Amino acid sequence: MQKGICLASNRCGRVPVLAMLLIAVAFAIGALFFLGSGAAGNQAAYIEDGYNAYVDKDFDTSYKNFLKARDGFSPWLSFYNLFSENILSKEEVDEMIFSLCVSAAYEDFFNLEKSKWVLVAEKEVERFKTLEDSDKKKEYIQIYNTLVGVAELCALYEKEEYEDAFRKLLPLEKEALASDQDFFIFEIRFMIASARAMTEPMILKRARELLFMMTSQLGEDDERTMALWSLMRSGSK
Repeated sequence: MQKGICLASNRCGRVPVLAMLLIAVAFAIGALFFLGSGAAGNQAAYIEDGYNAYVDKDFDTSYKNFLKARDGFSPWLSFYNLFSENILSKEEVDEMIFSLCVSAAYEDFFNLEKSKWVLVAEKEVERFKTLEDSDKKKEYIQIYNTLVGVAELCALYEKEEYEDAFRKLLPLEKEALASDQDFFIFEIRFMIASARAMTEPMILKRARELLFMMTSQLGEDDERTMALWSLMRSGSK
C-alpha cells in the first residue's frame, strides 16, 4: 500500500515539472515568434524605404536602408520565416544592393562622370564569389567587370582622349552580357558624345539606329530612351 502511494506521489511530482517545461518551451517559442515578427516588419520597412528612395534616385538613402535590411537578419527572423510565406533571403538582399550600386554608377556614367559607386560595387560583388551557383556568380562578376570598363571609358573621355575611348568601346560591348541593358543604354549615350566630340556623322548614324532598336525593346515612354532621344535632337554631347 505504501509502495503504491509512493509511486503515485512520484508521478504527481513529475507532472508539475513536465507542465513547467512545456510552459517554458511555449514561452520561448512565443518570444522568438514575437521578436521574429518585429524583425520582419522592420526589414520590410527598410526594403520599402530603400526602394522608394531608389525610384527617386536618392541612391545614398536607398543604400543605407538596404544595408539596414541586410543587417536585420537574425536567428529569430530565421525562426519566424519558417512560418512566413514572404521569405526574403540574404542573397536576395545582396542582389538588391549590388543592383543599386550598378544603377547608381550608370546614372553618373550617363552624364559622362566618374562614380563612387564602382568602389561600392567592388565591395559588394565579393559576396557573390562564394555562391554555389556558378552561373549566377559568373553573371555578377561579368556585370561588375563591364562596370569597371565603362568607368575607364569615362575617364578617357574626361581627358579628351576621345579616339582611345571609342576604340575600347567595341571590345567592351563584346564582353558585356546580352541582358545588360544598363551597358547598352550607356553605349548609345557614349556613341552620341564621341561622334560629336570627334565630328563623326557615321558614328552618330549608328547610334540612332541602335536607339531605334532599344526604343522598340523598352518602349517609347522609357525614361532612359527618352533622354537619349532628347540628346540626339539637341545637338549637344
